[in-house]
Amino acid sequence: MIEFEKIRWKNFLSTGNNFTELALNGHATTLVIGENGSGKSTFLDALTYGLFSKPFRKINKNQIINSVNNKACLVEIEFKIGSKNYLIRRGIKPTVFEIYVDGELINQDSKAKDYQEKLEKQILKLTFKSFTQIILLGSSSFLPFMKLPAAHRREVIEDLLDIQIFSIMNQILKERYSENKTNISDNNQILNLNLEKIDVQRKYIQEVKEINSDKVVDIRKLIETTNQEMSDIDLKVMALQAEVKSLSENIKDRDNLVSERSKLQQIKISIESMIGKIGSDINFFVNNTNCPVCKQDIEEDHRVEILHNRESVKDSKENGLRELNDHLEDLSVKLAA
Repeated sequence: MIEFEKIRWKNFLSTGNNFTELALNGHATTLVIGENGSGKSTFLDALTYGLFSKPFRKINKNQIINSVNNKACLVEIEFKIGSKNYLIRRGIKPTVFEIYVDGELINQDSKAKDYQEKLEKQILKLTFKSFTQIILLGSSSFLPFMKLPAAHRREVIEDLLDIQIFSIMNQILKERYSENKTNISDNNQILNLNLEKIDVQRKYIQEVKEINSDKVVDIRKLIETTNQEMSDIDLKVMALQAEVKSLSENIKDRDNLVSERSKLQQIKISIESMIGKIGSDINFFVNNTNCPVCKQDIEEDHRVEILHNRESVKDSKENGLRELNDHLEDLSVKLAA
């Protein structure tokens, strides 16, 4: 889990040459309030720019740097993941992009694009799209999950559950399938060429028969050789067709398993959410004897009946969740085979 500790910026948008700094780890929850134009949105823009090289709002890159100073634009973000402390420094005029882990600068030999990819995939494990869909939700630009394009929804879910490997595996299988289709097409062309050769040979034999009967024996040997080649080719074609059929079935079965597991994981999230809600209800009726709406006392019999009902529903959901987890584990074993 990412724990943001501190962010500071200068010469960023409308801020001047002195650092504006916010401490985000002073309390369990940090509330940022202020009048219009006081810099609340600038804080969000600085956060996403520091992490992903693009502001939260739709702002051109040449508008990011302060138009008065027009230099020394810099954003620094400190955060913690597990036991490691990170510092990200990103700026314009001069261009700056540095990643520090526990005070040590990560090797910058790679290109900026590869350096950014290392930050997103190995450290944050989030892309800009996922970050603004899961962590940073703005009322002006937030798009509900179900309204996202299918590819973006898949990307968000894969980042959230850390299951990008299945998309990679699916792409590899598609490439192999495409390669096999190409091989089959090439072999069919070879087969057609050989069939044409056979046809030519047969015509040639007929012509030779009409011209010289003495060459019949030699021509028959040639026919036998050609027929053997045809038989060998037919066997190869049959073997290739069987292999293609087997590969197609394996790909289809795997796609079905991946789809089923994705759906079951969504159901699992929904069940866990319901169990959490029911648990909250049980805790309320265990610890409270007054109605939260009308402030009147809840009759003991009614309270006991509600608790019994909630606990029964919770037990049922938890049993279903255990069965669902077992089924998901079976699917994972099948996919790993």
